[in-house]
Amino acid sequence: MATATLPGGGSKNNVTITIGSDANVALQTAINSLFKAAGKNITANTVASGAAGKAGFFNYLPDTVATKSATNLKAGINVQAIIDTQGHAGDTLTGGTKTTLLVGNASGDRIINKTTATVFGGAGNDTVDVTGKVSAYLEAGKNSVNLNGADSVSLLGTGGSDTVNISAGANTVSAMYAANVSIMGTNSNDTLTLGSKSAVTVSGAKDRITLAGNGSVSVMVTGSGDTINAGAGAATITAGAGTVSVMGSTGTINFAHGVGGRDTFVAGTGKITLKGAGTDTKGSDLFKFNVKTAQSTVITSFSASKDTISIAGATAAQIKTALGKATVTGTGTNTKTVFTVGNDHFTVTGGALTTKNVIP
Repeated sequence: MATATLPGGGSKNNVTITIGSDANVALQTAINSLFKAAGKNITANTVASGAAGKAGFFNYLPDTVATKSATNLKAGINVQAIIDTQGHAGDTLTGGTKTTLLVGNASGDRIINKTTATVFGGAGNDTVDVTGKVSAYLEAGKNSVNLNGADSVSLLGTGGSDTVNISAGANTVSAMYAANVSIMGTNSNDTLTLGSKSAVTVSGAKDRITLAGNGSVSVMVTGSGDTINAGAGAATITAGAGTVSVMGSTGTINFAHGVGGRDTFVAGTGKITLKGAGTDTKGSDLFKFNVKTAQSTVITSFSASKDTISIAGATAAQIKTALGKATVTGTGTNTKTVFTVGNDHFTVTGGALTTKNVIP
């Protein structure tokens, strides 16, 4: 369960509420809590855009402009909520340092928070610019959420076809449903807990991405020097021409080499299917295992001239013996080699294996 902290008239009047998956219940709870947190005054104080609110009151900014054109609603000092009551398409809601509730209405709204907040999107196709922490309930359509360093977003409810864009920094993203995440920055360190069938694209350089959830997630890496830490879920990782490091965990991992890439895969304890360099003349792969970890691995398109299997804890003599006892069928690039070293069992299809390809 996610939580939201909602302030009243002073810093000591904060109240924390639990937010589940029902947006209607969460909104009602949030408004009721704001009234209670405001102190002795139970009457809401309505303020205009940019105006300051009264101390000790629940101050909220409604959209009072009756025209059909989009409006800009900007919270002043001590304004706890912005509620887009008119619902023009394309409105902009900009919260202040005390604004913890922002409610959109029609489609195409832009919502900007300045402190920890709960955000309710409009009819869809909204944009949320996150500063700090946001719990968001977004409607159908193509919604965009933008993070720019040390930010956190929780996508709750059912959402739409949502994309979280990460341009810099260390960020946290969680989603109760399938979402898209685009990581474009350099040297970012992001933790993703996503719903099943989510998709991640990594186009930045030297990024470190941790897949913390249990859902099935696909990852496309087109940047260079990136590290993917796979979690307990099922991860499908496709590398590009850059250098990629993949760290396995307990989940199922499918990894595919990208043409021109120089990739490193470190096995965990989950089920692994790997695709090597194949006919790529420039790229290569290093597949790393541990002789003490019970592991069953399938490697296809293994390049005998470019790819390497490293088994930590094994001796050169053990590997030589294992390859000598291997079951080998087929010829050329269709050679299939089945062998076991310690607790690691391998089925490798590609070029014929030698002790130059399999090393301690």
